Amino acid sequence: MEFGDEKQLSLLNKKYSWEYGDELPEWLESPKHRLLLISELLERNLR
Repeated sequence: MEFGDEKQLSLLNKKYSWEYGDELPEWLESPKHRLLLISELLERNLR
């Protein structure tokens, strides 16, 4: 499986997708993981 192929992207989207109103996915229940996500999003927006 190549990096970024449709199958891999679909699996990542299924595992990590979240929409407002949904319960938090298990991986986001940890404050550490929330901070990592926020820092990654901020870094991407500052480029």
